[in-house]
Amino acid sequence: MIIGRRGVRDLTGSSLPAGVRVWLAGVNWDDIRGTDRLLVEATRGPVMWVDRGYSPLRGGRWIPVARGGVEILRRDPLVLRFTPSVPPFATRPLVRWLTPRLIRWQIRTALRRLHVRPTAVVATYLTDAASGWPRGIPVVLYGTDDYQAGARLMGVSGSWLEDLERRCLTEADAVVAVSDELATRWAGIRPGVQTLRNGCRVLSSDGADRPTRSAARLPYVSPGSPVVGLVGQLSARISLDVLEAIADAGISLLLVGPVDPHWPASDKFKVLCRRNNVEYVGRVDPSELMAFFELMDVGITPYADSPFNTASFPLKTLEYLGAGLPVVASDIAPSRWVRRDLESRLGTSEADRHFRLAVRPAEFVTEILTLARSGGRHDPSRRQQYAAHHTWESRTN
Repeated sequence: MIIGRRGVRDLTGSSLPAGVRVWLAGVNWDDIRGTDRLLVEATRGPVMWVDRGYSPLRGGRWIPVARGGVEILRRDPLVLRFTPSVPPFATRPLVRWLTPRLIRWQIRTALRRLHVRPTAVVATYLTDAASGWPRGIPVVLYGTDDYQAGARLMGVSGSWLEDLERRCLTEADAVVAVSDELATRWAGIRPGVQTLRNGCRVLSSDGADRPTRSAARLPYVSPGSPVVGLVGQLSARISLDVLEAIADAGISLLLVGPVDPHWPASDKFKVLCRRNNVEYVGRVDPSELMAFFELMDVGITPYADSPFNTASFPLKTLEYLGAGLPVVASDIAPSRWVRRDLESRLGTSEADRHFRLAVRPAEFVTEILTLARSGGRHDPSRRQQYAAHHTWESRTN
């Protein structure tokens, strides 16, 4: 909840701590809630979240941006939000050199006016804004993705990103990666890389009336038909072939989340959504997610087998388990880690009731039907007990 938005001068009279952890986020606070925001929301210490930044030139128009604005997002424990202004044309050579230095200068100016010192700097994307801080302020690089593998997805120069990656890795005081695969690759540049995987929330219906599969909510569902759910951003990371195979099999498909406007397959996705057994609801508020989870029988993580996905750790897989859903996921490295961890805690036979791996689209259909017919959706407690070992709060301890 937003408690108040004020300029930095107006906050000087507030009761602020002597120091805050500066969090250089890879996204803005209002973007899709991902690793950055979920970790910060679970943290116990005071944090200043720093948006990736807004350019005054947007959509071909000049839009004034209030520079130096600080927002109190939470008071106990304190989370501040700082929104720097950045130049337009961020990927051009001179601008990409200038932008991180402007961001660092704006952050330090805001902290100085607030009479608050930085106790540490955490960067969750590759940026020179994490360098150049005074001695004694530790800098942590937390890799939430394999940025090199995603260079083309981000539309940036691979050679420039490679140089930036090496510089950030060598200059940071500590380096953490979201997956073992990314940690292994980075260890070839910088020894001592640790792994901190994504976490989840254990969700409940909080005593409210549970939604039903009424004609008003899911008109395409017929009696006895399982509902397969996919939650999260729909982008090139997703295998559209898997979604089409599920729909072809007559299984009801519920899709929740925004579509990446740069997804090359977005036109094919629109065609998929016109099918009678496919329902696309778009982006929803996080507070509404449990209502949609309760309409599903099986959650899916149909990631394409790519270097970028292999080095990631999908949020949605643990989120499904935290909501009590069985899961079918693509047979790639991060999903295999979840499967091994489940087996180590529950045993192989019980893990089969909660989590299956699939390679080809037809295998997704087979495993989905197997889980749906087992009635596992009606016994969520074991999955939620497992997910409780991987909450965001446990990651911040």
